[in-house]
Amino acid sequence: MNETSTPAPEPESVATPPDSAAIEPAAAEDVPRAPQTNTRPSFPQRVLITSLFLVMGLAAGFVAWQLQSEFILRADPLAPGSGWAGQAQPDLDISLYGLEYAFQAFGIPPKQSSFNVLEGPASASQGPTPTSPDPAQVQAQMQLEAERTIKETSPRKNRVAVYLMLLGIMLGAATGLSEGIRRRSILMIIGGVLACAVLAGAAGFLGGALHARADAALTGQDLNREVALMVPQFVAWLILGLGLIAWPLAMNPSRKAAESLATAAIAGALLCSLIYVPLAQQIFYDDRLERSLPGHVYSFLFWFLFGSGVLSLLVGNACANIGRQPAPAAE
Repeated sequence: MNETSTPAPEPESVATPPDSAAIEPAAAEDVPRAPQTNTRPSFPQRVLITSLFLVMGLAAGFVAWQLQSEFILRADPLAPGSGWAGQAQPDLDISLYGLEYAFQAFGIPPKQSSFNVLEGPASASQGPTPTSPDPAQVQAQMQLEAERTIKETSPRKNRVAVYLMLLGIMLGAATGLSEGIRRRSILMIIGGVLACAVLAGAAGFLGGALHARADAALTGQDLNREVALMVPQFVAWLILGLGLIAWPLAMNPSRKAAESLATAAIAGALLCSLIYVPLAQQIFYDDRLERSLPGHVYSFLFWFLFGSGVLSLLVGNACANIGRQPAPAAE
């Protein structure tokens, strides 16, 4: 009887480890893509950010006007007590909520004599104007008037520097606060308010000093009156605008951001000079912008609000068009 041989058991298949080359593509598909390094806000977000900068800037301009009005009251010298000839007015110290230390740091002593021509014994006892046609007396009187004009010009330079420094501090703080809110960072809010206030305050001080120098350089030149008023305005607002964009540019170091912010500063200076001068002369027809500066208290309010509003609007629009860089994701 034939016996059938049982088939030999097949060898078990040994599981081989998968090839590492085959794993890498599959693993690569599971890795999430890295987030974009720059997220540009949508149109409604840009409008909201620009509005934030504008509102903050107008509020800063109003606060700066309050400080400037308080400074004018404290800087004006007192009248002589008795009115006797030869009695000098007191040269008092000026205190303005601690900002007098900023004046002193920039080289202006916080004294009334730094901003006014205080009458001394020599000027108070000049006597009546001579009526005789003595050439020597007439020449001496003309020399006294020329010296007084020089004395009045120098304190004016100090005042303009202080005016725009006060505006720069307030407007810089508002810009730093708005930029910190845009970036959604508490540290950026605190650091931005402090840094931008210092930078814009220093720029405002420099802009005020250059405003006075530009006006003095144009005095006596054969220029159109409105052009002579616009040039100092352009110089002052340009310097202040460059101080305002310094902090946002440091936080967004790119060529595109630099071009956008620089364009905003230059355009703001042009608008503040080309539009403000004729507009202010139409609104405040009794205040003719003597030496490219307003004289009335509400003319100063309009000057501060117009300049801060234009710069805040343009700088805010430039910042709104810069993409917000998100924080790196945790591994």
